[in-house]
Amino acid sequence: MLEKKDEIGKEIAFNAKIEDYLTERSHIFALAMKRYFGSKAEIVAFEYDYMTESSRTFLKHCFVEMNGKRVDALGLLSNERLQEYCKEEGYYFENRMTESELLKRIQSDILWSEPRKLEVYLLIEHIRKHIDNYKN
Repeated sequence: MLEKKDEIGKEIAFNAKIEDYLTERSHIFALAMKRYFGSKAEIVAFEYDYMTESSRTFLKHCFVEMNGKRVDALGLLSNERLQEYCKEEGYYFENRMTESELLKRIQSDILWSEPRKLEVYLLIEHIRKHIDNYKN
């Protein structure tokens, strides 16, 4: 669980575990990784195309790529693990994006509520504490 003490020493905690950042919250972890590693990290998303008239796509899994290696909340992301995340719907495509493109894609107004800002901050602290899991 991610935790932090606020200015009066009260524990602030999210119910999120690192495993939660492997599925529907992977974009938040990728954003924290990008913020921590800066230009060394490139945000990558695997997306599913619904093949509708509107050509709407769905973010299935986000991670960062650094030095030719893929890294997500568990660390080094193997092709097998990525295939496991993406096997349900079938065809996926890889989309590299900037931080601003990701924010636009996931509605940055929702992402930047105060609790979400704190969550990203706590993830950056988690990355800093467990740097050996994420640097390559």
